[in-house]
This record gives sequence, C-alpha cells and structure tokens, in this order.
Amino acid sequence: MGKRTLLIFAFAVIFFGFSLVYLPKWQLHDVGIEDAKERITLENELRGSLTHILGWVLVGLGLYYVIRRVAAAEKAGEIAKQGQITERFTRAISQLGAIRANGQKRLEIRVGGIYGLEGIARESREYYWPVMEILTAYVRENAPWRGPAGETKEKLKVVPEQTKTDPLSDVSPRVPPDIQAVLTVLGRRALSYRNGEEDRLNLAHTHLCGVSLGNANLEGALLYRSDFRKAILTKSKLANALADESQFQETNLNYANLQRGSLKRANLQRASLMGANLQYARLSGTALQGADLRGIDLRGADLEEANLEGTNLQKAKLKGAILRGANLLGANLEGADLEGADLRVADLREARLLEASLWKALLQGANLLGASLEGANLKGADLRVADLREAYLQQANLEKVNLERANLQNAHLEGANLKKAKGVPAAQLSKAETLYAVKLEGQLKKKIREEYPHLLEKL
Repeated sequence: MGKRTLLIFAFAVIFFGFSLVYLPKWQLHDVGIEDAKERITLENELRGSLTHILGWVLVGLGLYYVIRRVAAAEKAGEIAKQGQITERFTRAISQLGAIRANGQKRLEIRVGGIYGLEGIARESREYYWPVMEILTAYVRENAPWRGPAGETKEKLKVVPEQTKTDPLSDVSPRVPPDIQAVLTVLGRRALSYRNGEEDRLNLAHTHLCGVSLGNANLEGALLYRSDFRKAILTKSKLANALADESQFQETNLNYANLQRGSLKRANLQRASLMGANLQYARLSGTALQGADLRGIDLRGADLEEANLEGTNLQKAKLKGAILRGANLLGANLEGADLEGADLRVADLREARLLEASLWKALLQGANLLGASLEGANLKGADLRVADLREAYLQQANLEKVNLERANLQNAHLEGANLKKAKGVPAAQLSKAETLYAVKLEGQLKKKIREEYPHLLEKL
C-alpha cells in the first residue's frame, strides 16, 4: 500500500468519525427538542442511517480501488506478455538463419523457428502480418523461381534442340523441410486476402515443385511465375489468386477452388483438375494439353486462345465461357454444358461432343472437321462459316441454327433436326454424306425430295 493511499484512507476515517459525531447534532440543532433522552435517541437513529450511507460509500471506494488494481495488474501482465512475445519473435527470426559450421542449413532449428512464428501470429494481432511477410520472404529467398524447365528468372536461356530434356526432369522428388513447413503454416491460417488481411501473400517467383498443400488456404495469393509442378493442391483454396505464367504441369488440383483466379499463359499440361471450381477464372493463352478436366466448373471463364488439345472435359460446365480461338483438337467434351459459350474460330477438329449442350453457342468460323456431335443440342447456335466436313451429327438438334456458308461436305446428319434452320440451301445440304431421317420442313424438304432423293435413303 502506497503512501498516497494511506493518506487517503486516514482522511476517510477522520471524516467518517467527525460526521458520525457532529452531523446528527447539527441536523437537530434547530428542531427545538427539549427532552434530552428523545434528542439522544434521534441522534443515534441519524447516526445509524449515516453509518449505512457512509458504509456503502466506503464499499464503492473499495471496489473502485480493487478495479484499478486489477486493471493495473492486467496492464502489467499485457506489457510482460508483449515483452515475452517480442523476445520470442526475435529468437525465432534468428533461428531462420541457423547454419552449421560447414555452411549447411540447420533445418531442425529453422523449422522450429518457423513453427514458433506461427504461434506468435496466432497470439498477437500486432505481429500477425509481419510474421506472414517474413515467412513469404523466406520462401522467395530460399526457393527462388528457376524459370521454365529450370532456367533462372534473370536470364531465360535458349536451349538447343538436341539438348532439350523433359520439362519435368528437374523436379526435385523431395521438398526441403523448411520450405514445406512455411507453406504448411501459410496454408492453415484462418484469415485470407480481404478476409482479415489487407494485402496478398507474396509467393511470386518461387520454386515449389512437389509441395503438399491439400486443403491449403492461399486465397488471393500472389503466385505470379511460380513453379508448382507435380505439387499436391487437392481441395486447396485459391480463389482470386494471381498465378499468371506459373507452372502446374502434372499438378493435382482436384476439387480446388480457383474461382475468379488469374492463370493467364500458365502451363497446366497433364494437370488434374477434376471437379475444380474455375468460375470466371482468367485462363487466356493457358496451356492445358492432356489435362484431366472432368466435371470442372468453367462457367463464365475466359479461355480465349487457350490450348486444350486432347483434354478430358467430360460433363464440364462451360456455360457462357469464352473459348474464342481456343485449341480443342481431339478434346473430349462428352456431355459438357457449353450453353451460350463463345467458340468462334475455335479448333474443334475430331473433338468428342456427344450429348453436349451447345444451345445458342457462338461457333462462327469454328473448325469442326470430323467432330463427333451425336445427340448434341445445338438449338439456336450460330454456325456461320463453320467447317462441319465429315462431322458426325446423328440425332443432333440443329433447330433454329444459323448455317449460312457452313461447310457440310460429307457430314453425317442421320436423324438430325434441322427444322427452322437458317441459311441452309438445298445445294449446301446436298454435300452431306446422308440426310436419312433428317427432320426438314417446307420448301427445303420438298426440294431435297425432288432433287436429291438418294440422300434420304438409308446408307
């Protein structure tokens, strides 16, 4: 108890005693009570009431004093805690640079420092973002981008044809423990960009081949020119991530969320994206040859001039997707939803579009040479100037399509529905392989029967 507190307490006792003795006398001074006994009784009653009042005042003062002491203790505890966190933070930072006498990393100490920083980030809001910046800087410094097929980012060398090797040959089978530890910490944090974090995690220009980041939270992360070849990113959260020009060859992205992400000019050859969500993603110029895209959600995505040669897009959702000039040579789009998709001048040669929905799709100038469109729904599609030579359109719904100047040479149209089709003169249809059981109407049907009856016969 301090000197000041003792003085206040002494003053309160003196004031209390003085009030009990003299205040009742002062209150009854002008009342005019002559009887001494009655006067003493009234004074005692007043003293009793005054004792209750002053007692509650003292209780209040005591509570106030206790509250102040508790608050002061809490403040002191917080200051001590902050001091401990600062000390732990400094120690963890020093651990990140631990090396042996021969210059090799002391991985066990570095990994300990990484997890120590994670604990600090969880405890202290003040240190949270500095920890994130330190950990991402550690990855950028210790796992820098090597460029396509192992080249450095400073100078992309031209590799002679005779010395070119498999672009995946330099992928390390083992991820350094310290790098994996950092990515594990980053991947399991609760906050994300625009959801508690004002800035993006910066993992741009990093070499992260083979990392394991299943279910990782990397929403909004900056992954420009990063190397994720053969990485495991199953069910990872990558919405709004910026990964332009990054490498994802043979990466497992099954059921990952890349909604509204940017992967322009990225390389996803032979990657697996089954059931992944790429709604409204930006994939223009992206390489997706041989990728497994079964059941993928690409609604509203921009795939202009993307290379999807040989990809598996069975039952993919591509409603409203932009595929202008895309390469879909030999792609499997069986049962895919391409309603309203923009496929102008796309290369769909030998593509499989069985039972696919192409309702109101834009296919002007598209190359559908030898494509399989059996049972496909092309109602209202725009096929002007499209190349449909040798295409298989048996039982396809071509109602209300625009086939102006489309090339139907040797096309297979058995059982197709061409009712209300536009821009389809009889001479154009006469180039088809067969028109057996084709649904026609009006003058066009009459003219075909009169001039090309052999086309209506069963092959």
